[in-house]
This record gives sequence, structure tokens and C-alpha cells, in this order.
Amino acid sequence: MSIAPNSQFVFVGSKIKKLTFTNPFINLPANAKYTVEVDYSVDSFTKDENGYRGIITLNVKMKIRHKRNISSLSIDLEGCFDLSDDSIADDIFEKMLQLNGVTMLYSIARSIIQSITSQSFLDGSVALPMINVVSLYDSKKQDEVIKYKKG
Repeated sequence: MSIAPNSQFVFVGSKIKKLTFTNPFINLPANAKYTVEVDYSVDSFTKDENGYRGIITLNVKMKIRHKRNISSLSIDLEGCFDLSDDSIADDIFEKMLQLNGVTMLYSIARSIIQSITSQSFLDGSVALPMINVVSLYDSKKQDEVIKYKKG
């Protein structure tokens, strides 16, 4: 019997801070092109005798283009994370927050966007691509926004 290692890095919860969606399409055009921009910010970072707490906001912007029509969706998703080990360095927790936290929030955002688009188009939905969170983290050091394109 094997036991999975438990992490002291805990996802407390998330909330949608802001969601905007405009859609001129009835069906999702098969040959539509879309772009996705992903960015995030560390909103708060605290440490006390119980460990760390961090709050980050993930921003995902998606545009679907077909001919002259554009459908757009933007979501700001806030997540709260705790770490019950106060013996690690601040920069290690902040890196965990950015890498693990963004990974968790992006998977939630993908699910929300797929659900919204499946209910908004008569036929079809948008499944956002997986992203390289390490590249996103590295680009944040250089103050860049990561953009993904399909089509």
C-alpha cells in the first residue's frame, strides 16, 4: 500500500472577482481563431506564528475572431492559499504561491470558461490550452504577459 505525500501548501478557496463576456455568435465557428492572454498578481502575502497566507489574482482574457465578429471573455479569479510551515523562507512560499497557486487557479478558470461557452453557443465550447506556468512565472520577472493563439 502506498501513501500519497501530503502537502502543507493548502488551497483555501477561490472566487470570481470579475467576469465579462460578449458573444455575437450563435454557434462557435469551426474555423474561428482565438487568442488567450494570461497574467496574475500577488495581492497579499502574510506570515504569522501559524505559517503563511497568500492571495493571488489570475486574469485570463480570451478573444474568438471569425470574419468581422469578435467574442470576448475576461475573468479575474482570486485564490487564497495557506502554508502551515513557518520555517521556510518567504521567497520559497512566494514562489510556491505563484507556481502552484496559478496552476490551481488556471485549471478552475479553464473549467469556468468551458462551462460558460458551452452554455452560450448553440454548438461547441472553448477548451483553453494548458499553459507552461514556469514560463509564465519567468515572464513575470520580466513583466510580460503570456499570449497563446489558436488558428
